[in-house]
Amino acid sequence: MKYYYANAQNQPTGPVELDALREMLASGLVTPMTNVLAEGSQSWTPLSSALKTIQPVATQGLAEGAGIVAQKALAAPTLLADLVGRFIDWQRRTVSAERFATYMRFFTTAGQLLVVVGAALGLILAIVAAVRANPSPGYNQANGFTTFVIGLGIVLAIAIFQYVAKRFLEGSQKLVVSSPSRISSLAILDCFALLALCVAVAVVAGSGLAAIATSRVWTFLVGLMVAVTFRLAAIPALHPSLVNIESAEASAGEEATGIVSFFLKLALVLLPFQFFVGALLGIVLLLAALFTGIGSQSEAFVMGVYPSLPGFSPLAGLGLLTLVLSTLLPFIAYLLFLFAYLTVDLIRAIVSVPAKLDALRK
Repeated sequence: MKYYYANAQNQPTGPVELDALREMLASGLVTPMTNVLAEGSQSWTPLSSALKTIQPVATQGLAEGAGIVAQKALAAPTLLADLVGRFIDWQRRTVSAERFATYMRFFTTAGQLLVVVGAALGLILAIVAAVRANPSPGYNQANGFTTFVIGLGIVLAIAIFQYVAKRFLEGSQKLVVSSPSRISSLAILDCFALLALCVAVAVVAGSGLAAIATSRVWTFLVGLMVAVTFRLAAIPALHPSLVNIESAEASAGEEATGIVSFFLKLALVLLPFQFFVGALLGIVLLLAALFTGIGSQSEAFVMGVYPSLPGFSPLAGLGLLTLVLSTLLPFIAYLLFLFAYLTVDLIRAIVSVPAKLDALRK
């Protein structure tokens, strides 16, 4: 049953549920003597009387003014929490869901262009390696024709995998749209967004200090990429509609599956950025292979952990492999999401059985 209540100006307000009136009473917004009117009734009664009529045990003592004062005295100040809440709301307004979608479209387009540039660089490196032909320190021995064929095959594979990436980037977004979830409270998403933003700031500061201390610019660039990843991850948490999550009444089991599904769908939503970063890294490695001589520290490091392709330098081989993996990433992520979400759906079906049995019993 819902009730109207008299506000500070003695004007009827509502209707609201009785539980809402209890919360308002505990917070001091209304008093035990506030007049309330039940829907369908003609007479106003004090709130304390309505509470005693509905649930006398739970409301015993609430009518006493001293009890209300004690509850207020026990309430801790929330100034810092309010400031953090305002910061979260400001972040939610700063980057809208539409702007985030624009970012993802940009990363998708830019990543596809980078893959094309990477394929062209791979073909150039294959021609250079074929012309060079003679065995040199740091290279696997291979004749020029074999080297060129290997390079051409990898470039063709990149072209095919780029088509695969395009289709599965589109399919991943459709999969998110067709996989709704719900959680009863958005508190955990807001807290995750706050944590992600704090990590982003900490990573930028830490990588900047490390770059200054070691005089290595790439340390800061890597940290910047990691920080951008966390910054982007915070946006779907602030706008749950981006991952097709709604706030609705849910049981504890449904809440758990909703949270798990959020992180699964978050990975799919961020796929365009991950694809872009992988393609960019491949371009950087290929350019380094094109302009860096054999025997450099980077070549020596790569040779220690990765066997080079016949006729190619270790950096060139690693760059081509990175491009191939970046184009295959959407397909791999799509399959992993399907298998993981199948488990989530099975668990969701199990935890929903009691509610369905209760509905049938009623």
